[in-house]
Amino acid sequence: MTNFAAHTILIKPQKPDAMDVKVNRTIISVPEGYKVRDVVLAYAARRNVSKARLKFLRVYDAMGEDIDLDDPLSDGDSIRCVL
Repeated sequence: MTNFAAHTILIKPQKPDAMDVKVNRTIISVPEGYKVRDVVLAYAARRNVSKARLKFLRVYDAMGEDIDLDDPLSDGDSIRCVL
């Protein structure tokens, strides 16, 4: 008898008009059109980061370059936040 459960592949259903952005090794799913600021706030809410710590926030792209909070993001982008 074959165990089909061992061959099941789970695929995460993605909401239409959503994108995945990697923030500090954590994938955040957000609606398309979100900017860096929106994704960082979603990440901070997930990690329970206080608003006081957000004042000192620095954000870098995958190449280590400083990026602006108003920059647009696309599906698959990777950013790093330093609080």
